[in-house]
Amino acid sequence: MADRTSAGNYAAIFQALADDKSKEELIEAIWNMACEADFSPYQMYSDAALIKLGLAKRGVRDAFPDDGEVMLYRGLDYES
Repeated sequence: MADRTSAGNYAAIFQALADDKSKEELIEAIWNMACEADFSPYQMYSDAALIKLGLAKRGVRDAFPDDGEVMLYRGLDYES
């Protein structure tokens, strides 16, 4: 069975590149695709890059303060 979600995501990435999107627009488009995918951002093991791009930060979840400081992902754990 084909992975149509990934194929569609790659098509959207290549179309965004072909449309000469800005770096910020590309980051936003790719992040939105990742958030819709069937995995959690922590599974990418790219927290440092996501922090650098403004897509994640370390912090305490309001709903789970006893967990202490954890990774928070934009759009999933907090709004930008």
